[in-house]
Amino acid sequence: MRRWFSDFYFSDNHEVVKGAEMIASYHEKLNKDGVGTGKPEHDASSNYADGFRCFIRAKDLEMITPSSERSN
Repeated sequence: MRRWFSDFYFSDNHEVVKGAEMIASYHEKLNKDGVGTGKPEHDASSNYADGFRCFIRAKDLEMITPSSERSN
């Protein structure tokens, strides 16, 4: 996801801005000492990040293509 995130243009539509903010706020779970565990914190941001991750994976597998690359 990190590899592709900067390649996307996110419009200023309210819902799109919220989604991009949620993806950007995705973070790892911290232990009781405040040290990262290497595992994701499962909250609202992880739901958005999981959706974006699935989209990126489908793109990597060429299951989806931009409309400009589709043949008629």
